[in-house]
Amino acid sequence: MYRLVCRNGLTVADADFAHVSIRHVDISADAFAKAAQSVAENTPRMLEAVAKWQAVQLPQAARVEFARRAAGLRWDADQPVMKLLSPEKLLAPVRYGDAATDLWTTFNVVQEHLIRGGDRYMGYTAGMGIRRNRTRAVGGLSEGQKLNKALWSLASEFANN
Repeated sequence: MYRLVCRNGLTVADADFAHVSIRHVDISADAFAKAAQSVAENTPRMLEAVAKWQAVQLPQAARVEFARRAAGLRWDADQPVMKLLSPEKLLAPVRYGDAATDLWTTFNVVQEHLIRGGDRYMGYTAGMGIRRNRTRAVGGLSEGQKLNKALWSLASEFANN
């Protein structure tokens, strides 16, 4: 879970996991203990969801649809990146172990592409012609959390259908 939670920026929706928020000022041992207890109590539900998603095999058409809808959570429909970056590019594995077609792996691969950015695509700018573009990483913490929660909800929808 280390790579998936920390390095990949995984955030699960409050409905499936504990929401813990501790201010970095005047942290009491009691507040920290309550937060740790909340995470411990909700971990089994999150692991249950992960196991369920690992068991859901997605056909290529469903994976492309997941990536297309996930991109719509990141960018507005009228932005050029939505027309020029193919959903298949968001499905390209970043790591050797990310080639599986289950929902959990698909979720993580697409999430990493959307959060970290760096995907190249060709675009056209009037007066400048064709040029290479690159997607940007999500910059703010709140924007990243909002996107991650929306992606988690999208994956839950795919798991339940």
